[in-house]
Amino acid sequence: MGPVYVHIENADILLVVGTSLSVAPASRLIDHAHIDIPKFFINPEYVSIPDDIEFINAKATDGIDIFIDRVIQLTSCEKSQYMSQI
Repeated sequence: MGPVYVHIENADILLVVGTSLSVAPASRLIDHAHIDIPKFFINPEYVSIPDDIEFINAKATDGIDIFIDRVIQLTSCEKSQYMSQI
């Protein structure tokens, strides 16, 4: 297994941008991400992806802004949950 897969297995979040997911190695990246991390896929055309991946239907330049907003939302929710447990 190459070093990129080790990084993906240890990632806190996964972002895949602009691929059909039909050609290796990009097609195998999502399979190596931990099941519990947020996963995002930015692409201007719909591609069949697993249900646990959030599809952002946009060009990369627009989709990255949507991705950033979603990460901020996720981290805000996590912070609120953490603070309510203290």
